[in-house]
Amino acid sequence: MRVSLHSSDEAVRRTLIPIRSWSFEKIARYGQRFYRPRDRKVGLRFAVSPSFPLEVSQLVPLFSPEVFSIELTPLNATETTRANGFTSAVGAGDPPGSFKVVEDFRAAGFEVAICFANPAADELRASCGMSVAANRDAPLPPRRWRNKEQEE
Repeated sequence: MRVSLHSSDEAVRRTLIPIRSWSFEKIARYGQRFYRPRDRKVGLRFAVSPSFPLEVSQLVPLFSPEVFSIELTPLNATETTRANGFTSAVGAGDPPGSFKVVEDFRAAGFEVAICFANPAADELRASCGMSVAANRDAPLPPRRWRNKEQEE
């Protein structure tokens, strides 16, 4: 299971995810119930941007490194992110150890993964819902695969 938080500030998260969503406390309680020893940890996902506060010290009291892992992703460059002046703090060309927040999460005991979008997913506009919405009127690139109906 993965949960997108994107910020350590719940008020900021509510502006980034403007739909009914659980509080950090409720997510933490559910994650504790969901997790089983020797099973995969519950992933907390953050699209890292200098515009979104991300203070590890605010998350540690709620989210145990024994139950939760961290996934950091770049912020996709979409019309929406550009219109809001958001930039990504994680880039595909950056060495993983160059992100201070990675060091902070690891020092707090969390396992950390840095996840980059597959270039093919970007080409298909499938790496992010915002990307798909922002480009919904643009023509899709040609398909590179064939389904069974096309083969017959």
